[in-house]
Amino acid sequence: RMDDMLHALLLRSGNDAAVAIAEHIAGTEAEFARIMNARAAELGAQHSRFVNAHGLDKPGHYSTAYDLAMLARAALLYPAFQEIVAKRTYEYEGATWQNTNRLLWRYEGAEGIKTGTTSRAGDCLVAAVSQEGMQLISVVLGSTDRWRDSTALLDWGFANFHRIALAERGDVLARFPLEGGLSQVVAVVDRPIALIVRDADVDSVTAELNIDPGVRAPIRKGQRVGTFDIYVNGEKAKSVTLTARESVVRRT
Repeated sequence: RMDDMLHALLLRSGNDAAVAIAEHIAGTEAEFARIMNARAAELGAQHSRFVNAHGLDKPGHYSTAYDLAMLARAALLYPAFQEIVAKRTYEYEGATWQNTNRLLWRYEGAEGIKTGTTSRAGDCLVAAVSQEGMQLISVVLGSTDRWRDSTALLDWGFANFHRIALAERGDVLARFPLEGGLSQVVAVVDRPIALIVRDADVDSVTAELNIDPGVRAPIRKGQRVGTFDIYVNGEKAKSVTLTARESVVRRT
């Protein structure tokens, strides 16, 4: 089953599983590599090129720590991937497969992601850890001790960055009169708003409400009415859409 193949791939680094999956999806490994390159470019991995499905050394096959972090972040959005890479073991036909990622046993909150070892790349590890509502991704390449190096990076990240909760889903961020409306617009956010910042930048976080120009009655419930913009050291870090909590009818 594909589910078993993915466990073989992501827990046991099954290169044979990688090729089989690639051929099943794209017909050939070369075509699968072409699809990989196109998708990587869409996700912002601009300094990567793949020529095979398993990652073993081959001329013209390369990536960077930054690109691998970008790809890992995108992969974790898929529940199946997230679930598999976090497993320590998997039972298959009477055998127990153990995850090659020792960090799952060694670091509190570890959630994956993947080891990698080749003669040219050395020992590599992409790791994800969640603590106190914040998930960090670390990447080490060509390491002499990938467990120690990853632990040091993650410790540094949790010591120097923190998650600031700015609003919860449904929080009212603005009330304002509406030209031609019988009542005020109550502007809310439809998802929690949080920001991860360096400890040194916590006091430099500011926010600004921007109401869309030209908003007129009538307004439908859930309609966009503006944005909630968050800045760190004067630079915009995030922009969240504001919507109307309820409809506003037009004055006749």
